[in-house]
Amino acid sequence: MCIMKLSRLSWSSLLLSCLSSSTTNTVWALTSNLPQDPQFFDHLCDDSGGDRPHCKENHVQVDVPAKCVVDGGSDCPILFYFHGAGGTNAWFSKLSDVHDNNFIGVYPQGEDGWNTGPKNSNSCDWNDFECKEDPNETQFIYNIIDGLRSEGASGNVYLIGNSNGAALTYRVAVNAHVNYGIKGIIAKVTQLLAEPKQSGPGPNNYNVIQDMSTPKISVLNIMGSDDQVIPYEGGSSPVFGTHEEFQLMDAYESIAAWSNHNGCTATPITSDFVTDYGTGVGTKYEFQNCLEGTRVMHYNIDGAGHNAGGATIDGEKVDYTIIYEFIQDLEDGTSSPPPPPAPAPTPPAPAPNPTPTTGGACTDDPNWHGKHGTAHNCAYVAENLLRCNWKNEAGEKAQEKCQVTCDPDCEETECTDDPDWRGKFNEKHNCEYVANNPSVRCGWKNSNDETADQKCPVTCDTC
Repeated sequence: MCIMKLSRLSWSSLLLSCLSSSTTNTVWALTSNLPQDPQFFDHLCDDSGGDRPHCKENHVQVDVPAKCVVDGGSDCPILFYFHGAGGTNAWFSKLSDVHDNNFIGVYPQGEDGWNTGPKNSNSCDWNDFECKEDPNETQFIYNIIDGLRSEGASGNVYLIGNSNGAALTYRVAVNAHVNYGIKGIIAKVTQLLAEPKQSGPGPNNYNVIQDMSTPKISVLNIMGSDDQVIPYEGGSSPVFGTHEEFQLMDAYESIAAWSNHNGCTATPITSDFVTDYGTGVGTKYEFQNCLEGTRVMHYNIDGAGHNAGGATIDGEKVDYTIIYEFIQDLEDGTSSPPPPPAPAPTPPAPAPNPTPTTGGACTDDPNWHGKHGTAHNCAYVAENLLRCNWKNEAGEKAQEKCQVTCDPDCEETECTDDPDWRGKFNEKHNCEYVANNPSVRCGWKNSNDETADQKCPVTCDTC
């Protein structure tokens, strides 16, 4: 058996020495490194078996604090950091603070980003599942996990990604098996794909949760409601180019899918927070009573764009404070907090909020359909009422045009909105402002703790 200590500078010579020995089994003993001086696990490129055809030197950096190594092994949490499209792994070792938190950092480098959708640099079509020329990202990450396990790192695995990197966290998680030990993912400014179900090379290429095989995994998701790159309401995105086959889920529908998979209570607890992005406020959704101690959380930052992952939440940075608190709670076995006392919280977005009619019975508009396809009509919305938040090309929501579908009990009302009601954070936050995003803003309060759904009943359909 060949046993080696990892060395950032002498790795190649050690590898050749071991491979030339007569032994057949190799065990690598984990070693630590100084802060901002990560180790280069170039052998994981060599061992990728063609999964990363263009893997190069320094494409797998591993950052191991001294306190995380005991007798050549470690039970510290292992945190993967995935950069966005066009990004680099060069800065993670300088910014991640894993040495201050006793986490092992893993910083892979993508090839022109991550192969989670159609890319101009790909050689194969997105539906060529036998392709060997393009990166097989899921297998590449699984190979790194396997390599770390063989080198004595036994801790839980967490995946942290932004934008294209967040898409990779979903891809790795939905295809994962229990033995990989993936305990949680943090996905910033990206949601699950709705279609296609599979894309890219290899068998681990599913884009949707596999109910029977995907393990229960905790999820923290941060999104901006006005993201122009990855639309909050889902559908197509400019990142997919002309490939209309690729459609994103609505962001809330995506987090609800994780909640359902983890067996959480269907209706989450909601709370407002102050932020330095967008309109300055947002809504947190946390699902309760999830199986196997998992947690599912979603932050909707109102008015924020594709940079929402860099926001603060009640004065704390998402990077890395909120993320590390989420991970540490999971490591400590901290369950989700109990529901607050009455009064009960406002139902979550996107809730059906049809506009009250003025001429009698509610109706479904036979001509309405979502902006991403004529098949997305009221009957399609009826299959999943979370789609009541979808819009057509004119910006008209299904909840306005599919009134019977989105609220079978709707009827003519004569209630009115309070013209004097204002949200407690801004005088401009009146009922008219709430109407621009009622599924989120109807839970906002004024300085007297009167919610918009109480004082703007027409807008919020609470007559």
